[in-house]
Amino acid sequence: AFFKAMQASGTVFEFNLPEKAYQMEEQARETLRHLLKESELDPTGEAIDLIVAKAGTDTRQLVQEVEKLSTYVGERRRVTAQDVQDIVSSAREKAGWDLADAVGARDLRGALRILRQLVFQKESAVGLVMGLQSRVRELLVFREALDRRWARLSGDAHWRKLDWMQGPESDQALGRLALDPRALHPYRAARLADQASRSKSSELLRWHRLLVETHERMVSSSIPAELLLEFCLLHLLAGEKRAHA
Repeated sequence: AFFKAMQASGTVFEFNLPEKAYQMEEQARETLRHLLKESELDPTGEAIDLIVAKAGTDTRQLVQEVEKLSTYVGERRRVTAQDVQDIVSSAREKAGWDLADAVGARDLRGALRILRQLVFQKESAVGLVMGLQSRVRELLVFREALDRRWARLSGDAHWRKLDWMQGPESDQALGRLALDPRALHPYRAARLADQASRSKSSELLRWHRLLVETHERMVSSSIPAELLLEFCLLHLLAGEKRAHA
């Protein structure tokens, strides 16, 4: 009776979260744009996408990150992707995002630094290696799409764009995957395609084998899982440097 009375005489606001992940992310972007405007910050489009990718969709987390950015950029007020990389924290559910990005970018020093930070934060090494396996599988899909010309990557180092080509072959192959890469947010899809473009399929398959072997050793040996993962990163990325030298 009370609710009906309020509904009749006032305005009801519902704050239900969308059920689908992409809808939650889009809602978070709208919230973020509002928060940035209130703080008189001028973000690039890439910066907005990167904040959501790192911080997640929780409004309280987004408020905190906008406050940090406001202090960090000072009088400049322009927020770039590099500012986000420098100061925005990864939410717990996004813990492996930065590590996977560093591996995809072949940044050994960055990957080791992020790994040690995540270990300090008590993140599971087993969970992290599983996340890296998942990332490499994604990169294999994007590598295949680029090789078969189902997708075209354009732009420069500062802003990459991915365009999907329409056709029965690509529709059939990509449509039957558990997660159709064409359904990803354009920013994330372009980022993954950019990382995939840096490696051959054979290299990515080698990465995946090393990660699977490391995972198996984590659960079957007495060597600390964190140390095994660190050795794995060295084999992945230092080995690539030697191979291209």
